[in-house]
Amino acid sequence: MGKKLILKASAGTGKTYRLSLEYIASLVQGIDFKDILVMTFTKKATAEIKERILKFLQGICEDGEERVEIEKNLQKIYGEDFYFDIPKIKKIYKQLKTLGTFDVLHIHYVKHLYAPGIYLLRNNYKKIILTFWGSDLYRSTIISRVCILPILGIADKITFITATMKNDFFKKSFFHRGLRNRICVMDYGNMLFPYIDSAEKKIKEDILSSYSTFNLSKERLTITIGYVGRPQMQQKEAIESILKNISSTIIDGVQIVIPAYGMKEGRLQYLRHILDEKSVQYSIIPDFLGPEKVALLRSLTDIFVHPQTTDAFSSSMQECFYANAVIINGSWLHYKDIENAGAYFLSFNSFDHLPDLLLNVIESIDLHKQMSAINKQVMLEMCSWDRWRQDWRSLYN
Repeated sequence: MGKKLILKASAGTGKTYRLSLEYIASLVQGIDFKDILVMTFTKKATAEIKERILKFLQGICEDGEERVEIEKNLQKIYGEDFYFDIPKIKKIYKQLKTLGTFDVLHIHYVKHLYAPGIYLLRNNYKKIILTFWGSDLYRSTIISRVCILPILGIADKITFITATMKNDFFKKSFFHRGLRNRICVMDYGNMLFPYIDSAEKKIKEDILSSYSTFNLSKERLTITIGYVGRPQMQQKEAIESILKNISSTIIDGVQIVIPAYGMKEGRLQYLRHILDEKSVQYSIIPDFLGPEKVALLRSLTDIFVHPQTTDAFSSSMQECFYANAVIINGSWLHYKDIENAGAYFLSFNSFDHLPDLLLNVIESIDLHKQMSAINKQVMLEMCSWDRWRQDWRSLYN
């Protein structure tokens, strides 16, 4: 909390209550639970602290006196920084309550906003399954991980799309009791693979029309950077680095594609400006694309640069591997499982390293394409419905 605090008071004056506030306040400010030591003289006081913290975290769906009182006191002591999106949590709770009972409740993308409602309505569901997709784990905060503790405890199964994610979960989570027997690695079949097969046939039949769909030229290498326009994709940083460090001779032979769905207008204008300034051939795609166009873009891409801050192996990345693009991936991303399966890709350690690596790939594109050819088979073995269909059937039974 950035300060030292000594509590000295006689019995019954509220020491345990204040310690509970301090603990909750520390978690909300992002302090790791491992860095917080709470000491009391009795087991009873320890139990009271634990109960008070859990009541606060589990009961925020309802305007109970406990939650309201704690929230007011936190704001008195620490200001208005302690904000919980109570209206949204209550809305989700009411929606779940209205839906009634189910044989299976399967939560895809585990957010702390769902946790209180699911916990309070847990008797409505015969089976509860939680599936972590990636950023719900890798971009979670300490307070969001605390808030999902109750549903981790009651979930019948918890699934992750890669073994690396599962291992990282145990590093980030501090609730391990009885979890290992309820956790499994299960991916989903990628629905776009057949579309990519069709797109590859279309390109062979009418190559000019295929490239013109995105205002591209078949005479240039196509470099796609990212797959959506959100800031975490770091397209801006990647493009700045490439333009700053690659010669105009190399740039003359390439065209850059920027999938920009969801990107703010100011960033779009900035990217157009710096690309125009360097006379780069480019295509910015601000629209949401259906499966046929997504598959076509994947199939037209020669080099795919993936600089996103976190990614557990999204469907978009599976598609890029399957479509035989040469993948240049941020080394900070968790792709050990894909590497172990035999897939071919290259990694850059920083944006300063990216231009040299990209230049190497451009100059030896035929070799890298040949080495990337194995990726289609690797993706079929890892990410097709033929691989995972029976596992999911068994999970729901």
